[in-house]
Amino acid sequence: MAEDSKDTEGTGGAAKAGGGKGRARKDAAAAKATAAPGAGEVDFAALQVELHRAQLARMRSAHELCGHANAELGALRAEVNGRLAARGEALRAKMQDAWQRMQECQMALWQVSNGGGEVAAASGEATADLVRAQAEVQALHATLCNLAVLDPDASEAYVDGLAREAEIRSAFEREMAEIDSRHTDDLTTLIDEAGDGDLAPQMRMQLDTLKGWYGIAGR
Repeated sequence: MAEDSKDTEGTGGAAKAGGGKGRARKDAAAAKATAAPGAGEVDFAALQVELHRAQLARMRSAHELCGHANAELGALRAEVNGRLAARGEALRAKMQDAWQRMQECQMALWQVSNGGGEVAAASGEATADLVRAQAEVQALHATLCNLAVLDPDASEAYVDGLAREAEIRSAFEREMAEIDSRHTDDLTTLIDEAGDGDLAPQMRMQLDTLKGWYGIAGR
């Protein structure tokens, strides 16, 4: 009976030792799998880093494009404003001349207002000159109040500025669309390359979730 007991104890000890080794092998395998992704696995931390880099590159490109477009628009507006200002100065000079003529006509009319015969004829001519000068002053004043509409030269400068501004904005939108398209392609490529191979359904779902997060689901 004593020997049977010793045999039993020996067998139990061996079984416990074998079980301990089995658990150790499982733990080691699990630790190895956790430490570094292997075949059929995705390193999501590294993938997120690459996706973030791609987004930063897109932001830099968009920032540079915006800066270039704003510089073009600023230069264009300065040019158009300069043309309008120059035209306004020219019209103000003309209005000043008309104003002086109007003052001279008023003075001449006052001088001949009490004469007769030839004096009356001179008075009529002075009155006509005064009316023309007043009309010119009023017309120039109205034009200056709405320069870009009523003055042909200013209107041409203004319309030309609008057309060139539309071209700048259209080019910006096209280039911005190209930047976004390249960015979408870059994100899609990064996620698709990470998903190459035989992945577990859970990892595949995580990649699909990433695509949805970055707005490229279905690509």
